[in-house]
Amino acid sequence: MAKKRGWRLGWEDLRRRQLTAGQDASPAQRLAWLEDMIALAHKSGALPRVRFSPDKRK
Repeated sequence: MAKKRGWRLGWEDLRRRQLTAGQDASPAQRLAWLEDMIALAHKSGALPRVRFSPDKRK
């Protein structure tokens, strides 16, 4: 199997890298990613808008 810059080239290696990509991220990086994805989901309409009614606040 060919190698390029220390990476193996092949479908199984690509799949393995995709499945383990987040393991190298720090907790702060993971949290930042999650916040970005939540914001994107809200902007795209994938998540419902939160509506507060005055009589249900406590």
